[in-house]
Amino acid sequence: MEGGDLLPFLQGLLEENARQRGSGEALPYTHGFHAYAGAFAPAVPEGLLARFARAGQRVLDPFCGGGTTLVEAHAAGAAALGVDASPLACLVARVRTTTLAPRRRRRLEQALDRVAGTVLGRVRSRTPCPELPPLGRLRSWFPPQVVHELGHLRLAIRREGDEVVRDALRACLSAVVVKVSLRRSETSRTHHPRRIAPGLPTRFLAGKAADLVSGLEALADRAGRRAPNVVVRPGDARRLDPVDDASVDLVITSPPYAGTYDYLGLHELRYPWLDLDPGPLERAELGSRRKSAGAVDLGAWRSDLGRSMGELARVLVPGGRAFLLTGDGRMGGRPLSGDAPVREAARAAGLACEAVARTRLAARRPRAGGASAEEREEQLIALQRPGP
Repeated sequence: MEGGDLLPFLQGLLEENARQRGSGEALPYTHGFHAYAGAFAPAVPEGLLARFARAGQRVLDPFCGGGTTLVEAHAAGAAALGVDASPLACLVARVRTTTLAPRRRRRLEQALDRVAGTVLGRVRSRTPCPELPPLGRLRSWFPPQVVHELGHLRLAIRREGDEVVRDALRACLSAVVVKVSLRRSETSRTHHPRRIAPGLPTRFLAGKAADLVSGLEALADRAGRRAPNVVVRPGDARRLDPVDDASVDLVITSPPYAGTYDYLGLHELRYPWLDLDPGPLERAELGSRRKSAGAVDLGAWRSDLGRSMGELARVLVPGGRAFLLTGDGRMGGRPLSGDAPVREAARAAGLACEAVARTRLAARRPRAGGASAEEREEQLIALQRPGP
């Protein structure tokens, strides 16, 4: 697809992205298994893979988050690699894309029965958990009985010997932590009092495990037995050390929107229960809200983008393409275009911009002092490494 055909195609994907994200419809495979803020709709990578991926090619997502691109790449039978600085993202993306053979599915179901039986017995007898993770100030986000039930779930899951099964159960636990907390929503850090009945966290976990097994079965059926395994690695998009020069045919990703999310804070309730160290994310997260208040941050943001685009130019094969979903944000207290810094960094790295599709987003709420609400947009950018 070249020239005038590309922009209408990208525009259609952006519109489908907005429709699918706002529809509330059930998502295929494992996409709906675990909430992950900022994820694009499966329609974006699905459409791009259908148009541009070829047999035997390699797909990369250097900001893989919860793994939307990786799930769709596996469904399409492509070899896929995901990289993310967040240990939680790596866990969720790996579990979402590790299709289970029948024997391992049975092990997961048996492990779930053991874990649920043990924990519900502890809940009925009101047995305190003997080993809780260090929660500190996070303890106030959970009712006391939920703290102990989550603690029992954590310990029971840790005792499972099969690493793949154990990680699947850890991801299921992650999927329910916020739901049984006093946090209003995944992206809110305000308290919302609610009553959590004893045993509800365990029943939620069992439901998530059933959803996961069903989604993985559908993904395995779609991908087929010959589909390459998805590889997920912790890493930094500014230094894609695990990726060789000129080894990637297609990149589909969504870099962080400047000053929009703080993934370290959004997922802070999950780290203790999963025994995850958020340190790598704290050091490597790009453009987070917590880093975006100072006037010096715009220069750091541009520098980080420049290094990331340089890495994409290095790993793409000549003629390879990268598609980036971006959005407007804020840096240093000022609105910042989503696509202009990306295009500038890409040009400096030697990548050609083929097209930019745009769509308007719902305006943000009015700012303090009566300032008018900000108009924002998202962009889908097509880049290409020039051929030989």
